Amino acid sequence: MEWARLGPDARAGVDDALRRYLEVGGFPEAQGVGPLDRVALLKGYVDVMVLRDVIERHRVTNVEALRRLQRHLLAHPAAPFSVSSSTAT
Repeated sequence: MEWARLGPDARAGVDDALRRYLEVGGFPEAQGVGPLDRVALLKGYVDVMVLRDVIERHRVTNVEALRRLQRHLLAHPAAPFSVSSSTAT
C-alpha cells in the first residue's frame, strides 16, 4: 500500500489508527479499557517485566534505587543519561 495512492478518507483512517496506537499501545489487554485502568495495567507490566526480572536475575539489593532509576528513565525516554551525573544529587 502506497501512501500516495490512498484517498483522503483512507489517510484519515490510517492517521487515526496510528494516533490510537501511540496513545493506547499495542498490548491486547490495554485495548478498550479506560485510561486509569490502562495506566495501572501498564505499570503492573513494568513492575513484573522490568523490576522483578532485573531484581531476580541480577540479585539487586537496593530495590528502591532501581525503582527511582526506572521512573526517571521511563519519564525521560529520549534524554541522555549518565550514571555519574545521576549519583551526584
